[in-house]
Amino acid sequence: MQSIIWALIAAIGYGISSPLAKIAFNKELHTHGFTFSYGIALILFSAPSIIAAGGFGVIFPTTGALWFGIASGGICALGLMAHAEALSIKTSLVSVVAILAATYPLISSAISLPLMGEAEKLEIPRLLIGAVLIIMGGYLTATSIK
Repeated sequence: MQSIIWALIAAIGYGISSPLAKIAFNKELHTHGFTFSYGIALILFSAPSIIAAGGFGVIFPTTGALWFGIASGGICALGLMAHAEALSIKTSLVSVVAILAATYPLISSAISLPLMGEAEKLEIPRLLIGAVLIIMGGYLTATSIK
C-alpha cells in the first residue's frame, strides 16, 4: 500500500510540474536552467532524509548499490533533460509531451519482467492488456494534434 501512495504522489508531482515547466520555458527559461533548478530542488528535498538515514554510507551500503544508483540517476536525468527539451519547443503541447513521456512503464516492465523475475508475480494477460492500452493511448495522443 505504501508504494501505491508514493506512486500517486509521484504522479501528482509530475502532473503539476510539466505545465509549470512549459510556463517557465514560455517565459524564456533555458532547459539548462530548468534541469539545474530541478537538481537543486532534488538535493534540498533529499538532504533531510539522507541525514536522517545516517549519511551516504547508509544510503549506498555496497559498491554495487552505488553504481546502480549512479546509473539509474544518470539515465533518469537524461530522460528529464529530454522531457525538458520537448517542453521547451515553442510549438510543443504539454498535453501531448506529458502523455507520451508517461509511456515509460512499457520499458520498465520489459526490463523487469525477465531480469527481475516479476513475471511469476503477475497475471501476464492483464499486464499485456494494460501495455496495449498504453501503446494505443500513446498513438492516439501523438496523432491528436490538429
